[in-house]
Amino acid sequence: MTRARLLCTGAIALSVVATLLCWYLLAVTPDLTWARVVSNVLFACSPLFTGLGTVIVRRGQGHRIGWLLVGTGVALAVDMVAATAAQAYVGGVAVPLGPWLAWADDFAWAPLLLGCWLILLLFPDGRVANRLTRVGLWAGCTVAGAILVLVPFHSGQLIDYPTVTSPVPPVPVLTDVTRAVLPFLQPSVPLVFLLVAACVIVRYRGSGTVARAQIRWLAWQALLIGIVIPVRLVVPEGWLPVLDVLSGVTFPMLPVVVAVAVLRYRLYDVDRLVSRTVSYALLTGAVAGLYVGVVAGTSALLHDDAGQLGVAAATLLAVSVVRPLRRRLQDVVDRRFDRARYDAHRTVAGYAERLRTTETFREADIHDVLERTVAPERAFLWTPTPTPTQGRT
Repeated sequence: MTRARLLCTGAIALSVVATLLCWYLLAVTPDLTWARVVSNVLFACSPLFTGLGTVIVRRGQGHRIGWLLVGTGVALAVDMVAATAAQAYVGGVAVPLGPWLAWADDFAWAPLLLGCWLILLLFPDGRVANRLTRVGLWAGCTVAGAILVLVPFHSGQLIDYPTVTSPVPPVPVLTDVTRAVLPFLQPSVPLVFLLVAACVIVRYRGSGTVARAQIRWLAWQALLIGIVIPVRLVVPEGWLPVLDVLSGVTFPMLPVVVAVAVLRYRLYDVDRLVSRTVSYALLTGAVAGLYVGVVAGTSALLHDDAGQLGVAAATLLAVSVVRPLRRRLQDVVDRRFDRARYDAHRTVAGYAERLRTTETFREADIHDVLERTVAPERAFLWTPTPTPTQGRT
């Protein structure tokens, strides 16, 4: 297993375990409002980020976006574990390292925000599109870096949990700087969201037809997040539960929107991977069903040594049908998920059949097959000139 695949597998495992742990902590935490429960359940979507990022990384194309999705999923898993554990600790549940988890939740959301900003700014090719995007990158990195450096050393009561005292002893210089910068740091987060949304919209308006189609849904997602986050800071307190739920709905939509763009517009050559995954899943289910059906049938019809005979018959039958069944399923799935490969195979097979049945050879046929299969920019066909046979002296 390569290092990249190992890291992606570990990220997926971490996100799944973190999601289950979050749901357990929500179940044992008393006196949680319905809005907080719904918001936390919706926010526990880190497997969506890590799973989609792993698919993109495995294709070897668009790997920057893939790694950003994986990293954002890991950051979300860490933040959600810290948040739900801190809420349980504040609610009276005996949570190991409760004060430290509450302290971590004060700033663990900064890498998560940075990952979302980078995905919105760099999708789909992972490159900086214009100067405004570069400004958005600098703004996002500055705000997230300031949160990570200054907020952990905030002295006294925690920002998100006023009833919990920070377990970290105050650092004289950083504590003074944090006290001076913190009033300006919190409003800067929604401003960065607005700037990122503006960057995506400007890039959409200045792009071509193909690029517009790829980032259209992402632009709507950026605009929605850019509206919800700032509004949350200015609405009356009675509206906060509704906006918490709305925030919980909009955030999981980010990997969904990216997945729609990847699948609909065939980004990162992901069709082949999806085709293989679907075909092998269907093959596994079909072979397993056939095996179980044969064993159950022989057990019902025969009674003497039915178990051994059924297992032997099912094994032989499963082995004999795997290859033709896989070929048939792959052909059916390719029609839907990998149409380009399916059409290319049909074109090559048709040309081979014409060569077997006809004696004439046309150079135009070769160029037509190449254009419909690999689509080269230029193609040349070299045919050797026959040399006259020299007579013997």
